[in-house]
Amino acid sequence: MATTSHDGGTVLDLAAQAEPLHIVYPEPSPPHNRRVAWYRTVGMRGFSVVACAAPEGTVGLAAPHEPQGYRTLEGIITIETADTSVPLAAWLANCDDLIARILDIVSLGQGRYIRYSIRECYVNETLAQVGFYGAHESTEPYQPCFHHLNMEPVLALAVNAYTPRLRDDAGLGIAIEWFLMNPRYVEGKYLTAFAALEHLLTVLGKDLPTTILEPEAYQRAVLPRLASALALAREDLPNASDEDLAFLRRKLDSLNHRPFADRLATLFEYLGVPTSDIADRLPPALRARNPLLHRGRYTGDEPLQEHLTVLRELVVRTILTLLNFHGYYESYLRDPTWGPFPPVTNERPDAK
Repeated sequence: MATTSHDGGTVLDLAAQAEPLHIVYPEPSPPHNRRVAWYRTVGMRGFSVVACAAPEGTVGLAAPHEPQGYRTLEGIITIETADTSVPLAAWLANCDDLIARILDIVSLGQGRYIRYSIRECYVNETLAQVGFYGAHESTEPYQPCFHHLNMEPVLALAVNAYTPRLRDDAGLGIAIEWFLMNPRYVEGKYLTAFAALEHLLTVLGKDLPTTILEPEAYQRAVLPRLASALALAREDLPNASDEDLAFLRRKLDSLNHRPFADRLATLFEYLGVPTSDIADRLPPALRARNPLLHRGRYTGDEPLQEHLTVLRELVVRTILTLLNFHGYYESYLRDPTWGPFPPVTNERPDAK
């Protein structure tokens, strides 16, 4: 609220904010032979209009080649159908789910997290609903893996391959959001990329072994012997308190847990994620996490940017593998390189 005084008196300016805000208009009289949902996005880039068929209708995507900025409402995605047998509310809910999946893949391809701010629904050319969902300002792009001048394969990948199961059950939606937070500093970018990778391991690797030995066998045959050895060593540790030894005893339980890097390698092998060309760069890239997270700064010999690039490449390769993607993408492992996925390596096949 603000006031402005002048010779004629005082003017009271009122302002309010509501998020989300839905406005519903009376639907036109039947027959209803056409529905269109318009989703207006912030900061999306494109070239020409691309389209793809989906169960909800024909999806169209358009955005400027050079947007005015990443805080400007410019891109648009539409879903149009002549099938009005599904109730309007249910159809819009399905459209919202589809748009969320499309924007995940578009965001991944353009290197920044993109959402829609306005949704309009037209029935028989008449505005039936409009929803306002906030600014959803986008960050500057960082290492996009697809090119905005060719959005047709990106849209097709989102519609045909990125299923609700992959987005929700397999955790790709959360991983993509973490991955595209794009903090200002390289330390923040590294930690968010690591969080995306860790989330993928937690969700996708939940059925893979997390221990070295079978837990029951370790508890029965190994742990009692280790605990006995610790107890026998008590008399040779005069400076150790009971609390110290109790702490060590609890640590014995975790000796059977597989380390993060080992579990990650198992996941990559299980999913078929190509890593042979960067296997030697993965261990130092993972080791950079602990000093950065616990001490607040990176102390390694190699630039942290190199480790960040490896982590981001692993996240992208994991997602593209799960999408069964075969095409071209942008890799930043050395210099930005537009190349095939799966990437071509110099690895020779095993001779048998």
